[in-house]
Amino acid sequence: MINNEKASLSIRRIAIIAIMLMFVLGVSVMATNVQLNNVKIILSNNYEINVLTTKTKVKDVLDESHIVVLPEEIVVPNLDADILRK
Repeated sequence: MINNEKASLSIRRIAIIAIMLMFVLGVSVMATNVQLNNVKIILSNNYEINVLTTKTKVKDVLDESHIVVLPEEIVVPNLDADILRK
């Protein structure tokens, strides 16, 4: 009986370690698929902000950076445009 209990305990350990390893590998694969973009934002007063982001739309980058665009302000490129990648 004692050998069976030890065997089942070691199988549990192996299963838990395998699940943890699969989780870590899955997170690693997801992290390598994310592309970071360095975006330069120039405000109307010529103040420049460099932002490192995973977002691809101008509106999303501005929202993430907590930059509010007033209705009378102009954004170039427009809010729905994709950011340019170098």
